[in-house]
Amino acid sequence: MKVSYKVKSYKLTVVDSWIGAFDLKIDEKDVKDITAGKTISVKYGATVTIVPKDATHKVVGYALDGKETWGLDYFKMPDKDVQVTALIEALVKEAPLSLEEPETLVLEP
Repeated sequence: MKVSYKVKSYKLTVVDSWIGAFDLKIDEKDVKDITAGKTISVKYGATVTIVPKDATHKVVGYALDGKETWGLDYFKMPDKDVQVTALIEALVKEAPLSLEEPETLVLEP
């Protein structure tokens, strides 16, 4: 006797993101062209990772159906249709610190 089952898929709808654009990886497969309102079919239990499009931003969390989770850039697809918002921040560049004394110019009349 052979037993098989099919993993059910659910709808993942992209609501928006804080600052910055992003892509998704679903079970390590790239999903590009992510825009607000886009709906993707995702298998239950798949790992969904939020990836910023450029190195000047970082993912600080996400919200599924409005419930925020901080400190993670991935989640397992639940067994229901959900809406995701990526929580992305711009990286802050620090100005270089200079310990040199400024030059003083003396103007003679």
